[in-house]
Amino acid sequence: MIIALVVAGSVAAMLAYTSNINHQTKRHIASSSAFHAAEAGIDKVHFELAVTKKWETITPTTQENWVQLSNGDSYAVLYSEISESAVTVSVIGRSGTNKGYVYRRLRARFGQGLPEALSYAVFGEKVGFHNHMGKQSAFTITSDVHSNGELLFWDGLAMDGNLTAVGDIKLENKGKFGFIYDEKKLTDGTPGAFYGPLKNPPEPVPEEIPFPKYNYSAAKEIAVANGTYFSSASQFLSYIEARTTKYAVPQSFAFPAPIPSQIDRTMQLTNRDGSIAGIVSKAVISDSIFYVGGDVTLQDECNTVLILTNGALVVEGKLKIQRPMQVYAAYNTPALVATKKVDITDKDHTDGNGGPVTIEGLVYCNEDGEIHIHQTDPYNAVALEGIEVGGYVHNCEWFWFNYKLCAGLGSSFSGGGEVEMLSWHEVPYSK
Repeated sequence: MIIALVVAGSVAAMLAYTSNINHQTKRHIASSSAFHAAEAGIDKVHFELAVTKKWETITPTTQENWVQLSNGDSYAVLYSEISESAVTVSVIGRSGTNKGYVYRRLRARFGQGLPEALSYAVFGEKVGFHNHMGKQSAFTITSDVHSNGELLFWDGLAMDGNLTAVGDIKLENKGKFGFIYDEKKLTDGTPGAFYGPLKNPPEPVPEEIPFPKYNYSAAKEIAVANGTYFSSASQFLSYIEARTTKYAVPQSFAFPAPIPSQIDRTMQLTNRDGSIAGIVSKAVISDSIFYVGGDVTLQDECNTVLILTNGALVVEGKLKIQRPMQVYAAYNTPALVATKKVDITDKDHTDGNGGPVTIEGLVYCNEDGEIHIHQTDPYNAVALEGIEVGGYVHNCEWFWFNYKLCAGLGSSFSGGGEVEMLSWHEVPYSK
């Protein structure tokens, strides 16, 4: 009898133990299955962001809407921390047991990739900064610059960014002023040269960076759809004229100051004789890509202003600006683009045309093209907060620029815009 009781107790304990082990095994299997369900959800989100272009429609979510998989498991997707170029995604996977669901939660950060060239304030196959007027500290280089070839500077300049060139870095002293720079921040690709990699260990030898290719056809499609495609410059100028307000009595207008030395960051436009006057006209174009199939010259008096906001100007050919102008790119477009040349030149601010130019966004021309900024007075300086990319980037005299990440531009370039998983990790799940 005692033996029977002992045996019965042992069997019961064994059955309880086995049942517990069986339950733990099932939970372990369900946990693994829930993890795979969450992974499936992450993969689906990645696909939707990259292929179906769902990015623009994303809104924050807190409700768990479950998507069932073929094996009976399911996942739910929650979006948060949404910006122009990145989004945080939490995916909850769940798998059932006879005692309820087991949950696993993964959190990933997705972002739109950018061409490497757009990580520099100035990028070109060749880069030159000239100081023809011989003004002391006419401008200061405070951001990173990269040249796939030569990088040339004249004296009178102050440099405080990392400057790299696959070719030579040349500082040309015209005998007027010295240079202000940190030698450790200058590196070129010529071993043994003064700024060569052997001079700056452990800096690597600079290598060529692929030139980003702008997607003109996609930009043209957008412009055609919006009614802002123009086959000629005359059509575009007529469009601007129709959106120009003219004033019989000059109006006060504070132009955003192109140079930070202006304490209140504003300045007054002037007449051709240099006297301060209000504006006699203002034109505003906005909310689209303005695409012109030919050379464009935007030229007007110093007491007028043209404002392009939340959009871009794209030119097949040469773009020349000789007038006061403000350009504010949309988050997913460049500011100014030309296949051949972007030329912002005002060598005489008293000749009746020209004036200051303020740009926020990317200024771009093709690999065989040129960006040329040449302003001869602090009054008509060019301020660029963004990026310059061109075959030959050639800036002279009075301008100021500050690097600003143009995060939404990935899809505007071949090789850019691919959605990447920037990071991921598992986090505890709680209701």
